[in-house]
Amino acid sequence: MIPKPDLLVYSPTNELQVVVEVKTKRGASDQWASHLRRNLIAHSIMPKAKFFLLALPDHLWLWRDTETPEDVPPDFKVPTRDVLRPYLRHWPKDFPTENTFELLVKSWLSDLAHSHLSKDAVPSELRWLFDSGLYDSIRFGNVERETFA
Repeated sequence: MIPKPDLLVYSPTNELQVVVEVKTKRGASDQWASHLRRNLIAHSIMPKAKFFLLALPDHLWLWRDTETPEDVPPDFKVPTRDVLRPYLRHWPKDFPTENTFELLVKSWLSDLAHSHLSKDAVPSELRWLFDSGLYDSIRFGNVERETFA
């Protein structure tokens, strides 16, 4: 079986904007994250998109480039708990299973896509959503589990 991305995020015009990979690995380094991204590209597992988002319990890594096949550092790295705090309030220290974590990330991205945020009104830990262009790219779009062959 060929591995596939966990989630795909589309613009309102149904253009692929974000490929999302969700893992429950703890303590991953920036180098590990960059290497995973490179492997996904090298093995043609990642479709071409504007962004690649890697979601792990400790951090979210965002790349604006999904085509460069080298190990490159992420454009943005943020603590996962800062972003998913409202979704994780019912969980203790330990994160849920990978499937449940994927559902939480999907819920967050769906809520984000259908929110009415402004850069001036969000807390500083969420400004990266605007600085990266991610928010504008997915606003009024949709989030789907990967289904193509």
